[in-house]
Amino acid sequence: MKNDDNRLMDENISNDPTPNKKNESSNEESNTPNPSTNSSKKKIDAPKKTRKDLQIPRRVFHCSCGVTAGLIYQLFLTHQQAVYILGIATTLFYVLEQLRINYPNAGYLKQINQYFLRAEEQLKESAAIPYLMALLLTIISFPKSIALVAIYTLATADPLSAIIGIRYGKRRLVKDKSIEGSLAFFVASFLVTFYVLFSLPSNSMWSVLAVSFLSSTFITAFEMIPIKIDDNLTIPLMKAIILWIITSYVGLYVG
Repeated sequence: MKNDDNRLMDENISNDPTPNKKNESSNEESNTPNPSTNSSKKKIDAPKKTRKDLQIPRRVFHCSCGVTAGLIYQLFLTHQQAVYILGIATTLFYVLEQLRINYPNAGYLKQINQYFLRAEEQLKESAAIPYLMALLLTIISFPKSIALVAIYTLATADPLSAIIGIRYGKRRLVKDKSIEGSLAFFVASFLVTFYVLFSLPSNSMWSVLAVSFLSSTFITAFEMIPIKIDDNLTIPLMKAIILWIITSYVGLYVG
């Protein structure tokens, strides 16, 4: 009888569904997604690049935007048309920048943060805002040819000097400014100045060479000064001011 009772107890234990229910509930709990984990996955990684990084996509974008804007202004637009179009573009981009800053977890920001933004631009406007403001101010304030020189200088000399300086810069005169990078800046500034001014009528080659050399020397020296204002704003404005003064002094035609 004792053996029969024991057998019946074993069968009851084996048929009891309670342990299985406990296992099932524990499995369900382990498979239940953690809200905190999901929310953390949705967060977009903050930009990590700094000025000391090459960021080739950013440099190429910087150059292509400036050159494209300059060519469109040079070939197709009047002064008034350029002011209207660039004014609208600057306003729209400023609104987009505010959306980026105030909604940092938007999905489209992943690629932008990785390739185009720097770490210090996460919570403030990016360099694109002073860039667009500089283009607009030079077009408003200066003759077309001088504005074009300033735009092309910003578009080519600034990113080229950064790439050469970061990659090959070894000798320095001031902090964060290498001689190699400054030479690249000078060469690019000289070439774009000569290209724009020599295409104008009545300008002799030697006069244009002299003006290109002087204005590029001055703007290269200015670019080496460690000021806290964004160079996307200061470079084109100072280039335009320097070039306007020199061309007025020597009597070079600027349109």
